[in-house]
Amino acid sequence: GLENVNMSETQLTDQQMKAICIKMDDNHSHLTNLDIQNNDLSLVEPNIFAKAVNNLQEVKIPFPYLTNQQIKAILTVISAGHSQLKNLDMNFASLSLVEPSLLAGAVTSLEDVGMAATELTHQQLEAILTTICSGASRLKTLNLSSIPLSRVEAGLLARAASCLEEVYLMYTELSQLQAEAILAESMIKTSLRRLNISHCGLNYDFLVAGKRLVER
Repeated sequence: GLENVNMSETQLTDQQMKAICIKMDDNHSHLTNLDIQNNDLSLVEPNIFAKAVNNLQEVKIPFPYLTNQQIKAILTVISAGHSQLKNLDMNFASLSLVEPSLLAGAVTSLEDVGMAATELTHQQLEAILTTICSGASRLKTLNLSSIPLSRVEAGLLARAASCLEEVYLMYTELSQLQAEAILAESMIKTSLRRLNISHCGLNYDFLVAGKRLVER
């Protein structure tokens, strides 16, 4: 059977999407990758949608247009450890109403998560970063770009970044202290291979110091 399907911008009806979800929940389905971006899925029943999505390894769905109930249902299945998903792109979705522990549990059960411009609260950020540092996280790549991070404790942010392989923090209003802590931590003990902190307004002195640290 099919393993990889792209159905973006196909104007799927509610009935069609429900039928697809039910089929995806079938144990005989071979589908692992599905792209259904730019379709209106807001009327699809949250639990049916969540179960289907979590039977995939990779899915591209229009997160900014999902309802809070659909988002919560998807994250609940992931957090409970019942998901096959490895990657999840939630960029530009409004996640501020998701309970911090649920969001943290789901994010750290995945390997690659995009959360750029998702309006995360300070409590949600702390929960995610603390869980990453706990050692119980599978996460390797995290994108928090376009989320203000200046209130996050520098040491926590640095420790979390050092537990990951790729971190994207563009346009996050990082302070000098936070940026220096991330670089300093990465020189001690880290899994970090790629770090992007561009467009954060860091001054020339920091950039020179950062270059020296990286060259050590």
